[in-house]
Amino acid sequence: MEKQVLVYEFKGLRLGQMSKALEKLPCKMRVVEREEYGMPLGYLAGLEKKPVAGKRYEGEGLEQEMVVFAGFVGEDIDMALKAFCEHGLAGVGLKAVVTETNRGWNSLQLFEELKKEHAMMHGK
Repeated sequence: MEKQVLVYEFKGLRLGQMSKALEKLPCKMRVVEREEYGMPLGYLAGLEKKPVAGKRYEGEGLEQEMVVFAGFVGEDIDMALKAFCEHGLAGVGLKAVVTETNRGWNSLQLFEELKKEHAMMHGK
């Protein structure tokens, strides 16, 4: 499986920094558009060829940036996080890996779950 990084809500300079951070790594970057937020992560990450029938998302964007790694294992993630730091992206709080458990979730479900985990880890 090809390694891919799904990026959400990165704009302007931050999107450029993300692109630079990932350009030397053996992976593709995919900017997930707002109207795709209702599609399963497995489809967005290229794990499933056809999208499950779902309606186009027309709601608000996510409240903060989010990064989702697909096909990454062990040191792959460490290398990506190091590249983030080197390119001024250390402050990306919401990060996840596509797993068997979450591949059927949509981006909004994952975002809500990550927000809860982040709050618990930071005592909020």
